[in-house]
Amino acid sequence: MNYKLLLILFNFFVINISSQNCDDILMDNIYNPGPYNYATILESDGMRDGPDYFGATLYYPVDYEGYLPSLILVPGFVSPESTVSEWGPYLASHGYIVMTIGTNTLTDLPQDRANALLDAR
Repeated sequence: MNYKLLLILFNFFVINISSQNCDDILMDNIYNPGPYNYATILESDGMRDGPDYFGATLYYPVDYEGYLPSLILVPGFVSPESTVSEWGPYLASHGYIVMTIGTNTLTDLPQDRANALLDAR
């Protein structure tokens, strides 16, 4: 198991959640876009197609200047990329660069998904 990846993800979520106001974490806010417009880049636009994942979409805020946090989302077992794709626009509109990827097969094992995340970075 890739403990470094788990530690990085844990630190990312702990830092981001602890820095938010609890009032911001409401169910109503999940459906409200953030203050930034976003754009996408697809593999058909020339983005790299990695051998350890299948299909990818990059979402990024277009009207933001400065450094941005980024993350890569891979779907769960027997799920296609489309199951995590709604997070891309939402998080990009809140100032994140987000890449959603699919897996080579829907039954890729956890280690295969970890390799896909590393390949996409």
